[in-house]
Amino acid sequence: MLYVGSNIKWLRKRAQKSQAELAEQLNISRAVINSYEHNIAKPPLELLLVMADYFELSTDTLLRTNLAAYHELPFRELLEAEKIKKRITP
Repeated sequence: MLYVGSNIKWLRKRAQKSQAELAEQLNISRAVINSYEHNIAKPPLELLLVMADYFELSTDTLLRTNLAAYHELPFRELLEAEKIKKRITP
């Protein structure tokens, strides 16, 4: 199952960003963010890569992990593991 829409929303809210703020930082429209969060549309691969980098996650985690199921401490541990993976993966 893909969780990209709910993960974008969860990560955006965790970062305390509005849809408009996130859209501006990603150089897309607020309506596009809204369509992703409500699973009306799926982000293209290039944007998934940008989003994964922006949130400091792997694309696999962004797509396949239900981040809303994480509490803060386990999520921080996940972020730390993601950073370690990036350092050792060429």
